[in-house]
Amino acid sequence: MKTQDLIVRLATEVGISRKTARRFLAELIKIAIDELKEGRIFVFPGLGRMVLVHRKARSGRNPQRGEPITIRARNVISFRFEKKIKTLLSPKSLCSVVRIFYATDREPNPRLGARYGSRRSSVGELHLGTCDVSIPHDHRMAKIERPSILRLEFRENPGKHSIIKEVIEKNSEEFYVQLSQRVRESKGKEAFVFIHGFRVAFDDAVYRTAQIAYDLAFAGAPILYSWPSNEKLYEYVGDINNSDWSTDHLKVFLQDLASKSGATTIHLIAHSMGNRVLVNALNLMVTGRIAPSRNFSQIVLTAPDIDADLFIRIAKVIRTTAKRMTLYVSNHDRALAASKKLNGSYPRAGDISQSVVVVRGVDTIDASAVDTNLIGHFYYAENRSVLSDIFDLLRNGARPKNGSEFARCQPFHPIGALRPSRLRKNSS
Repeated sequence: MKTQDLIVRLATEVGISRKTARRFLAELIKIAIDELKEGRIFVFPGLGRMVLVHRKARSGRNPQRGEPITIRARNVISFRFEKKIKTLLSPKSLCSVVRIFYATDREPNPRLGARYGSRRSSVGELHLGTCDVSIPHDHRMAKIERPSILRLEFRENPGKHSIIKEVIEKNSEEFYVQLSQRVRESKGKEAFVFIHGFRVAFDDAVYRTAQIAYDLAFAGAPILYSWPSNEKLYEYVGDINNSDWSTDHLKVFLQDLASKSGATTIHLIAHSMGNRVLVNALNLMVTGRIAPSRNFSQIVLTAPDIDADLFIRIAKVIRTTAKRMTLYVSNHDRALAASKKLNGSYPRAGDISQSVVVVRGVDTIDASAVDTNLIGHFYYAENRSVLSDIFDLLRNGARPKNGSEFARCQPFHPIGALRPSRLRKNSS
């Protein structure tokens, strides 16, 4: 902060003129100098003290030439902050820590320590555990702050970046004991499960889950289900295979979660190809004649990368597995447009560039109007409006209100697709 900035801030906060603030600051500096000249200590109440310190002569090196030199003894001014100020400025005070629980059928990667790679678990084993993620206090909603070379940031800074502090794998008993405790501590005894999409590394999925939990101010237990995405753009077909392979594992996990977590309310949130894993897992539960859990409340399907016709058929079966199912779609999703080409030009459920999926019992929300990134695929977590909408959905089970920037696609027909021109605002 420059002197002029300090004067303006002081004048604004105290309610005085800038001239008076300038005179006050000049007098304060004069008093400090006089006190130090007399060998006394200048105390700034509530902040710290300024002292005159005598430094003895010592040896050193010329920073330009490198030859040995003698640094003369001299008096220097040192400012020593009060203990409470040091505490406020410590790295721990510059961030909040979000604990998320995870389940993954990825294979552990020894080179990543306690982390998981992109390969399938060799025996189809489900790994359970917790991750502690620090979120900077100046975190901007809908962002994941990470070091960027473009900003000349080469190290993680807890005051600026989200950082994975610890990943601890746990056995099933320990996992559910800790999860149940976290659920009991929440007022609504709730949890949400987030299933990520295509080309997502384990760490990236952890950061996204923590960001969603933090931005939604979620009081219950945030849980990540991470299937073995290959993390590479050219491995799209491989990710489809892995998502199908992971379906049965997610089904088993959701059953265990409903029976062992103690949660009375469980929300399921999926993105992109993660929708494929989730809807297929729920379909397995229904077709396997497993009674739907009464714990499932909101199913939120965002930008689903799944065949539209297939989704319509499955949605008819699984729509009763929760209190409400909400489908978020967009007309500007370039990732789904590319997926459509890779899948024989068959429309994806989350893309409404040609038609929009509307199923009775499922709220289809057109999010095309919201600002998002260049790809237009991550609006579910990178846009304040969508996050606020999901917040209301999870907190109150509320649909978008009339007059919101979202359009709710009315189910004019029991099942089928409507042209975008048929979309209209919710009038109910």
